[in-house]
Amino acid sequence: MYRKFKIKHTDTQNDPLCMAEVIKRRIGHLEDWGTPDLILLDGGKTQLGAVNEVLKQANLEALSV
Repeated sequence: MYRKFKIKHTDTQNDPLCMAEVIKRRIGHLEDWGTPDLILLDGGKTQLGAVNEVLKQANLEALSV
């Protein structure tokens, strides 16, 4: 069930923005692909904050460290 996304909305290297885009696009396919059991991300507090914000907007449980 691995998914691979190409970044569409930025031309610069911005990890938090790119991670938020990928999670937002993945969450957009919940009906087709189901809810993921686990989301792993490689980053620090900034990246975690960006992903948590997307999950909160989608009314999904936020990540924890």
